[in-house]
Amino acid sequence: MRARHIIFSAALAICIAAVGSVGFLVVREARSGTPVAAGPFMPAPWFEFVNHDGERRTLDDYAGQAVLLNFIFTRCPDVCHIMTAEMNRVQRALQEKGLFGDKVRFVSITMDPEYDTPEVLKDYGERMGADLSGWDFLSGSVTETARVVAGGFGVYFAKVPLAESAHAHHIEARGDDDYTIEHTVATYVIGPDGMLWDVYTDVELDVRRTVRDLENTLGILPWWRRWLPV
Repeated sequence: MRARHIIFSAALAICIAAVGSVGFLVVREARSGTPVAAGPFMPAPWFEFVNHDGERRTLDDYAGQAVLLNFIFTRCPDVCHIMTAEMNRVQRALQEKGLFGDKVRFVSITMDPEYDTPEVLKDYGERMGADLSGWDFLSGSVTETARVVAGGFGVYFAKVPLAESAHAHHIEARGDDDYTIEHTVATYVIGPDGMLWDVYTDVELDVRRTVRDLENTLGILPWWRRWLPV
C-alpha cells in the first residue's frame, strides 16, 4: 500500500511539473506580445489562400511536411524584411541537408492583401532570395486574412494611417493609400500532423534551433539530440 502511495505521489509531481512548464511557456509568449489564441500543442488554424502563382493553398496541402510559417507585408519598412532574410538563412541550412521543399516548406502570409497581390508577392519573394519551389507567399481576402492571422494564429495586426504610425518617419508618402500595418511578430513551426510545435516571437531566428525543431517534428532527429543544448 505504501509503495503504491509513493508511486502515485511521484506521478502526480511529474504531472504538476509538466503543467507548470506549459503554463510558463504560455505566460512567456503572452508577455512577448503573442496572444495565447494559438500556441504549441494545438492544431494549426485551417486556412485557404492563393500563393504567389495564383494557385489555391490550404493547410491540407502541407500534410506530411513540416512547415515554418510567418506573417509579413511587402511594404513593411523594416521588421518584415529582416524576418524574411532570417527565414532565408534557415532555407539555406535546410537545402544543405536536402530537406527544403521536400520534407519542409515555408509559408509567409501577407497582412496587407489589398496591396500584396500574387504578382507583388512573387516579385518580393524573388528579390528576397526565396526559393519559390518550397516557399509559398500567400494572400487572400481582407476578411479571411483577419480570421486566420488574428483570429486563428493570435497575431495582432492593424491597418493604420501613415500619419498615426510610429514608423511614419521610415516610410515615404504614397498618396491616397498612405497607410501601414502595425503588427506583432510570430513564426510558427507546424508539424506534418498539422499540430503547432513551437512559436518564436523574436525577429531574428536561431537557425540551428529552428532546423532542429523542424527535424524533430519529422521524427528524423536522433532522440539523444533532442535534449542537447543548441
